[in-house]
Amino acid sequence: MTVEQIASLWTFFATAQETHALRLGAAFVLGSILASFVTLCAERRAAGQGIVRPGSCCSHCHQPLSVLQLLPVAGWLLQGGRCALCRAPIPWRYPVLEAGLGLILVALCQAWGWTTAFLVHVPVLCLLLFLALIDWLTLRLPDRITYLTLVCVLAGKSVAVLTGPATGTLASLLSQLFSMLTAGGLTALFLFLVGRMARQRLNREGMGLGDVKLGLVLGALLEDLVPASLALASLLALAATRLGLPCWAGQTREAKAARDAEQAQVSGSLGQGRNADAAHAFGQVRESGQSTTSVVAFGPYLVLGCLCTLVAQALMP
Repeated sequence: MTVEQIASLWTFFATAQETHALRLGAAFVLGSILASFVTLCAERRAAGQGIVRPGSCCSHCHQPLSVLQLLPVAGWLLQGGRCALCRAPIPWRYPVLEAGLGLILVALCQAWGWTTAFLVHVPVLCLLLFLALIDWLTLRLPDRITYLTLVCVLAGKSVAVLTGPATGTLASLLSQLFSMLTAGGLTALFLFLVGRMARQRLNREGMGLGDVKLGLVLGALLEDLVPASLALASLLALAATRLGLPCWAGQTREAKAARDAEQAQVSGSLGQGRNADAAHAFGQVRESGQSTTSVVAFGPYLVLGCLCTLVAQALMP
């Protein structure tokens, strides 16, 4: 097949009315597959494991997964939300994130089609999802991934300007870059000041520098829509804490360790095996003088607010 034939097929797929449903389906499949891979990368990064090895397996019984079990969303449904071998529950975040990113790409594809604007947003969304997950799992936002996301935002939107319907000039490109960096800088400054005020009022860390750097990325991506994104992120975080939902993955582990330690104290079996570890974790929680609900990973809410705002912007008439 020649290059001209491939280009012709791509043009037909990307623009023909007959392939509209196919484009939307392909966007969902692409989003769900990428979400599955990003989730795997984030969890293994949090656990200090490699991405390639070990192969995909159950986190409880460590048995390798079949091709059907690895299918995004469908694999979870086919197994009834439990491992087919050991019957351990599979975390709900897998199908939710897979379906979520798939639906986001469907919405963007519906608005933009398979254009440059759509394609350059795909890696940015994957990196944002990775940052949200790693922050929720570890309360850390890796600088290298954050800066890589910023580079992808700047490069992607620059490519969209230069290859858009009205081909941009160098002046328009520089103006776009200045607008993105200004919005990003102001967003980062706002989050930094909010964090400092929260620290003075609460006498503890209010917002980490990782969130401030993430704000630089979100400001560059959303520009004038970033205030709406920040407001939505704040409302989501407030609602989650008011409802008592886990604000980060370690919170659940700490709470379980505390319960195990209390049970071990009652039974008088502290110092044996797992109970010793639980007692140590519980002691750290008690010595800190803070409840497990006092720590909030704000990064996931920043990303969620950004994604909702981005979809709303794309679907606006």
